[in-house]
Amino acid sequence: MNIVIANFFNLISLYYICKELLESRNFKKHLDKFIFLLIFLIISFININGASTQKSLMIFITYIIYILLQFKIHLFNILCAVIPFYAFSLLSELIIGVIINYFFGYSHIIKTYSFIYNIGLITSVLLLLLFSYIYAKFIKYLQLNLLPIYYILIFTFPLATIIFIATLDAYFSFINNTNTMLLLYVSILLSNFSILTIFFLIIRSNKISTDLELSLYRENLIKTKYNLLKNHYDNNFNFLHDLMHKCNRINNYLKDKDMKMLEAELNQLINITFKRFNFIYTNSFALNYVINSKIEELQENKINFISTIKYNDFSFINLEMQVELFSKLLDYSIILSQSIPFDKRNVILKSQKIGQQIIISNLINYNKKELTNIEKNIKSDFQNILQNIPNSNVSVKIKNNDCLSIIVYFLDESSI
Repeated sequence: MNIVIANFFNLISLYYICKELLESRNFKKHLDKFIFLLIFLIISFININGASTQKSLMIFITYIIYILLQFKIHLFNILCAVIPFYAFSLLSELIIGVIINYFFGYSHIIKTYSFIYNIGLITSVLLLLLFSYIYAKFIKYLQLNLLPIYYILIFTFPLATIIFIATLDAYFSFINNTNTMLLLYVSILLSNFSILTIFFLIIRSNKISTDLELSLYRENLIKTKYNLLKNHYDNNFNFLHDLMHKCNRINNYLKDKDMKMLEAELNQLINITFKRFNFIYTNSFALNYVINSKIEELQENKINFISTIKYNDFSFINLEMQVELFSKLLDYSIILSQSIPFDKRNVILKSQKIGQQIIISNLINYNKKELTNIEKNIKSDFQNILQNIPNSNVSVKIKNNDCLSIIVYFLDESSI
């Protein structure tokens, strides 16, 4: 009867750990209780006459079956629950057996109804309950979720410990050799959980590092979106502000019947409107987006930007990559143009298809004397962007010492 009670509390301990780490299958009312009772009866039947190596392995398999029946399958979390739990259960049982043998003699270990045996059994159960509580809290603190499958390798040593104990030929004879076995079992116990703790902390550290990178990425994304919205607002505000003043002047010219000034003002308004529209409109949606986000910088630096997008089927590149590519082209357009006088700041961005090659070229006037050896930096930046795009390349060329050409090549695989 005492072993049956111990089995009940052992199963309670396992259920507690699994409840903390795994998601229940949410069976109909009382079905989960029936499964618990069924597994409890099976374990009690296996272990009714005391411990043995063969029984240990059978109980371990029964525990796994119970978890698979009661909880949703997540391999890492299942192993995380059952292997450390059962390794501790076996080792604590052996350590207490060795201690009882050392102080009270070997005869108390094999007498399952003796007072000393029951004290040892109760101690083992209490230790397992305490371990289950601390272990579940520790794992929840680590927040181990959605880990790669290869992380199950950390359970190699605890699983080897379980198999080693479960395949011993003479279970009680190992307990009888107190001097050597006590040191061995305590060492194995400490080694198991030192290894697990170190691995878990390394996993948590990596997870925190990944979460931090993701958090920084999200922060940068929010800042980028904020800056984009701010640019949109500033552009619209400035345009409408100028338009309001022009409309006011037009109205005054109408009142004064000054047709000459009215015509000049209307022509200026039409020219500005067409120029602004042509400035931000191209045949590429991604380029439109980038120009619109950088229009303030281009205008502040008085850069005459011209785009000729003859070929615009960039569907082989995702939209995010297109935006990054065009954004980098315009960034260098602004940086390089700042090295020359306002009246020479011309940038021409083209795209075309020649044979099987799709080409994006960016011609930028700049001062080579002020910006020396910049070609390597430009090429390196674009190679980083293109590294995940197959059959792509970039070249940077200088023409007439005052014009730099950035050419990005793509091979159209669909036409091969």
